[in-house]
Amino acid sequence: MRILAIDDEPIFCDLLKTRLEQLGYQNIETAFTGPEALDIAATRTNPVECFIVDIRMMPMDGIELVRRLRAIPHHQATPIVMLSALTDKTSIDAAFMAGANDYITKPLEMVELKIRLEMARNILAERAQARLLHEHVLKQEAILFPSAEFDGEIILDDVPGAVSLMSMENFLLKQGNIRLRQSCAIGFTLPQAEHYFRMMDPTYYAVLIGDMAQAVSRSLSAVPHMLTCPGKGDIVALLIDRPQVDAALIQENLAHELEALRLRFSAIDMTLPQVLIGAPVRNGLFRAQCPTTLIARARRSAHAPNGTVETHELRASA
Repeated sequence: MRILAIDDEPIFCDLLKTRLEQLGYQNIETAFTGPEALDIAATRTNPVECFIVDIRMMPMDGIELVRRLRAIPHHQATPIVMLSALTDKTSIDAAFMAGANDYITKPLEMVELKIRLEMARNILAERAQARLLHEHVLKQEAILFPSAEFDGEIILDDVPGAVSLMSMENFLLKQGNIRLRQSCAIGFTLPQAEHYFRMMDPTYYAVLIGDMAQAVSRSLSAVPHMLTCPGKGDIVALLIDRPQVDAALIQENLAHELEALRLRFSAIDMTLPQVLIGAPVRNGLFRAQCPTTLIARARRSAHAPNGTVETHELRASA
């Protein structure tokens, strides 16, 4: 795995490179500024497969660098691990929303560094089939793969706030109980998703889910959020630092965004899918449960018989 480490402290870059070599990684480059890293990242020859980016750098900080890396077409899905000595959760959140997949705190712990790089390897493997499918579409070859499954995750590379399921779970696991209590998750689902999946080939089904996720993201544009599409026509939004949400406003915004899609669907003789919204859920302060169960609970809420939001402000349920 070719790794590019970016930190404006050359001594730390040398230390990081030594630690990575001790873990068995040999193909490592370093850069001391954002522009230098972007020059290296721009080449398609022997592309970078993982970025390790320090948050606090000058003049371009790590968060801005992540945004620019994600704007490079062949790095929209490349794993990015942030480095930070900060306890400022706002910076960490901003890094995730800019497109980072994980983070490590300074000083470096070898065990943690090993785990985060194994996570990056998993992301590379997870993206491989999506890339393969995309290449076949571009070449107009057969695109109906037996491995495509209805309950499989759909990766969204160009939807604002979209992250992989693994990245959202990583984010939740990094938060303390009190912070989790201040955030909530909302599930969205297409009740006829399986019908669309069987009717369409996997590529166009993924485009359909992407359109719905784009509408959901726009309906939440005023709120810091992350999105993931874990499968079965589900979309889960994690609203950060929002223990209370105006669910009626979200439904109104979503209806407006879906209406904007209606003409496009009508032009191809296709009915605009229905989207159900679950009640917001959050983790209890003292409940002994894994933080990642928040995602599963949000999905169940969207599938509940009365899962659509009501027309008044809802408190996130514990």
